[in-house]
Amino acid sequence: MPEIRIHVLVIDHEHGQNITVHPTDEDARKTLYEYVEENWDLGDFIPDDEGEAIDKYFEDAAGRGFGHSESYSLEETTVKIKEELTK
Repeated sequence: MPEIRIHVLVIDHEHGQNITVHPTDEDARKTLYEYVEENWDLGDFIPDDEGEAIDKYFEDAAGRGFGHSESYSLEETTVKIKEELTK
């Protein structure tokens, strides 16, 4: 069976989890940054650097006083695809 690499992004938050699968690390990080942009509540401006914004958002998540914390994981894995799906 052919194999492909995928990137699995899991964002844990107050209402559960957002789980998405991406073809590249860059695509997964773009989705993560979009989540941070949509949920930014730190009172100051979001950093221009996407990586810095992501780090700041999740580092501060535990201290926001909302009774919950947020976190994420991003893992690369290999999956096998059925031969008929590749035609």
